[in-house]
Amino acid sequence: MNLFILIKNNSLDPSIVNFSSSLFNGTETKIHLLNIVPANGEVPLQMNGRILENCTEFDLSHYEKQAETNLTYLNSIKADLIVERHSYAGNEISILKDYIKTHQINVIVGGAHKTTARENAFVKTYPSRIIENTELPYLTIKCNRDNFTPERIALIGDFTAPTVENFEVIKALATRHQSEFTLVKFHTPSDKRSEVDIYKMMQAFADANKLTANLKIIRSTGKESGVSELHKDGLTDLIVVARTHKSTFFKLFNQGEQANIVNHVYAPIFIY
Repeated sequence: MNLFILIKNNSLDPSIVNFSSSLFNGTETKIHLLNIVPANGEVPLQMNGRILENCTEFDLSHYEKQAETNLTYLNSIKADLIVERHSYAGNEISILKDYIKTHQINVIVGGAHKTTARENAFVKTYPSRIIENTELPYLTIKCNRDNFTPERIALIGDFTAPTVENFEVIKALATRHQSEFTLVKFHTPSDKRSEVDIYKMMQAFADANKLTANLKIIRSTGKESGVSELHKDGLTDLIVVARTHKSTFFKLFNQGEQANIVNHVYAPIFIY
């Protein structure tokens, strides 16, 4: 398995690396460190999103110098699973997509700062853009989680059909850490099903995906508040949700709600 960690040159970087190393150690995973120096819209770019080399019309030396400085920083970060370190200047999303394709990346890992309502209204965060523009599993953390071990993994969904999902990565992590699965359904007022019917569908989903899991229904007025309480109450170490375009099981969150959860909840979140 190949994963890359998006390094943003801040105090959270070492913890993200330690977190990823602890989580994926023992799963034959290779870690790539990737740093991107964003370039403004007037800078000429290559097809891979990086700034155009040897361009005489623009002075790109400050971008190149910053990328070199950041690469030196990447080389100072040590972990046994790291196999590659790269810093490029250019368009963030284009570089990210090209790197995924070129290096056959399976998982993206990145940090995120907690945002305010004002930021949500006017700024599209980098994690939000990654969710919108990529298809790969995306794992995000916001605070120091060195030596992380997920004893409890919560799979959150609506559970309206016993669909079969690709839980290969999650199952590998659970096997490595002997984690306990819990299927979690937030029962909001808009869902008129009885709890008996919901439990039956949750069990059918667990059986279809060959999961040995606890089943938990949490009554909540809202989805984001339910996720936040799930973490605050100490009921899970790792929250798993899926992208909004996934199958029926995952139709719990729309794109905006999913981005809000990533931006607001402190728990490690795995967007599948």
